[in-house]
Amino acid sequence: MNSESVAYLRSQYGKVQEKIKYALLSGKPVIFLHTQEMDIVNYLIDNKSIYKDYSTFSDVDNVKDDPLRYIMDLRVSDSGIPVTFTKPRLFILYNIDADGKGKLDSDISTGLSRFIQLYTGMSLQGKVRSQGIPDAVKRTVVIVVIPAIVEMPKDLETYSEYISVEAMEDDEMKAFITSEIVKLTDGSAACMASDSYGYVFLENKDFLSGLARNFNGLTRTKISQILIQIKQEIGVECLRNGDLNNDILKIIRAEKEKLIANSTILTLIRQSSKKTAAGLENLERYLEKKRKIIKDLEANRRQWGTDVPKGVLVSGIPGSGKSLMAKTAASMLGLPLIKMDMGDVQNKYVGSSERRMVETLALVEAMSPCVLWIDEIEKSLSGSAGQSSNDVTKRLFGKFLTWMQEKEEKHICCFVFATANDISSLPSELFRSGRFDAKFSTYMPSSGECGEIFASLINKQNKDYVENLEKEGIESDYQLFDSSKLDARLFETYLNSDLCLPEKVDRDSSRVTRANKFFTGSDIENVVKVAKEIYVLEAPHRSVSGNFVYDTELFKLCIEESLMQVRTYGETDLLNIASCYAGLAYNNFTPASGTDIMPISGYDEARKEMIDGSKQHVLYKYQPKMHINLRRKYGLRKNVSEYNVEKTSDTEKDFYENLGTDYNRCLYCIVRNVLNESREEIIAKRKGTR
Repeated sequence: MNSESVAYLRSQYGKVQEKIKYALLSGKPVIFLHTQEMDIVNYLIDNKSIYKDYSTFSDVDNVKDDPLRYIMDLRVSDSGIPVTFTKPRLFILYNIDADGKGKLDSDISTGLSRFIQLYTGMSLQGKVRSQGIPDAVKRTVVIVVIPAIVEMPKDLETYSEYISVEAMEDDEMKAFITSEIVKLTDGSAACMASDSYGYVFLENKDFLSGLARNFNGLTRTKISQILIQIKQEIGVECLRNGDLNNDILKIIRAEKEKLIANSTILTLIRQSSKKTAAGLENLERYLEKKRKIIKDLEANRRQWGTDVPKGVLVSGIPGSGKSLMAKTAASMLGLPLIKMDMGDVQNKYVGSSERRMVETLALVEAMSPCVLWIDEIEKSLSGSAGQSSNDVTKRLFGKFLTWMQEKEEKHICCFVFATANDISSLPSELFRSGRFDAKFSTYMPSSGECGEIFASLINKQNKDYVENLEKEGIESDYQLFDSSKLDARLFETYLNSDLCLPEKVDRDSSRVTRANKFFTGSDIENVVKVAKEIYVLEAPHRSVSGNFVYDTELFKLCIEESLMQVRTYGETDLLNIASCYAGLAYNNFTPASGTDIMPISGYDEARKEMIDGSKQHVLYKYQPKMHINLRRKYGLRKNVSEYNVEKTSDTEKDFYENLGTDYNRCLYCIVRNVLNESREEIIAKRKGTR
């Protein structure tokens, strides 16, 4: 087989043509062609390899050679054979799903049913049937173009083939882009012949690869339109010289954003500034590494064979900043953030949920490179009441996992950022190695991280206040708060005082108390909110202090009052905190935080010790963390004999002292005690048997 034939079989249109050929050979004359690319229809009509002797529908015998796109309306004569149906025909039908129910147009459905009756001989009279079904009927082909996936009628399934137009492969995409740029530059763009099936590529490989990556998932027509727009708005020189600048990327991104404007499932999250989340050092270091891979994705893949990053699963305590992390991830990676509402995928119409999932994921591919944020993924993939609902959920989950695998094989840069509050209800398949690049946990923040969160909230409110004044055209030198005094250190002081720790628990105690206040990010945000309300509604002698709307010393008193009023997650949900930790530790999640208050090495569901005369589970018992020291100043050690196994600390006492603050120590001890006190209930909840 020569290179031209191989290129045809690997091409987008060639694959469709071959699939149609095999469908016809297997006795399936009705083709449902899923595509929004109308040019492929002209290609199929003009290509004579299958339809070389097909004729146009006509009321007379002198028919033309070319097929005609014709709305099927088969009418049966007295003998049962449609009038003038004497030669095989190619019918091209267009289905428009106006109401979004995923159904075939009723006229098309009726026409197809009539055709199948004719194709099988059911509508032929006895004496005509005895002579055999006319060759013109047996060789007729019906192609139904469906821009959106529709439910295939049951009476047509046996005689129909569903074909989806695949995206162009990398080489074909690059060759197509090259041909379009050559046309737009009047042939002046520098090109070179490729040894890849005879394709011609632009000489500037980085420019071509960058365009191909950003055009991934778009149709040929849309790519052509965008290149024309680039020429008109920026100028032909950028195409001729191969300059993939920010102006080109903005045009491509703007056109892609239009694709999801009418989507009820996908939302583009616009970010006006770089997002950062406090207390996420481990996650930020990880994202920085991935940013370097994504920034030069094609070059790294070509030179080093690196894989496209898949994404991360982030789970943890509710209110611990997982949503902010998604925005931080997109900001750090320099990619647009697309939020997917998995709940809206499920539809009340039978078969519509799977159709919506496939179409949505195809749209996500068209938006690549991007970050796909799936919030609270457990609500969509854990199933719901009723067997039929569970079946739908399982099929949706299967399609999602298949897509995650296929996007990697197709080198689609879509970084999935999935968050979950409760992983106990998630399918175990989601935790298998290779589904995500990494699994991060968000647990109760340390006192230092709580201080950082408090300070970031104060700074954000200052910034928002100034921006709102500017939008209203008001010039002012005022800010809400004096951030130099309402800072992280102040909040840490409160956390380690009797105000938040009225009943401290030390390392040697097994006591559990719910009197102490342990904070999530949401709790801290609520403290600031309530303090502002107290200041406005109750504080006497309010006045502007210097350049700040809130008097600092008076607001400190309001914060103290707020701390006494607000009920925190650590006061009300200690068992949930411990249960959440158990699930994260059991599934080997990595802390997103740089401060690890509860090392997972201490969690073991198989451990049993003698307690009150009987062997009982001891879920948590501190174990020294071990790591292999691999590095010297000049790089990795070269010999296995040079590896050193080191302990970070020898005893729980050492670890306890290194936690640094009363708040951190008390949090560690109480969660440890809850894990061991409620061990049976926690294990049952993790297994989903409670």
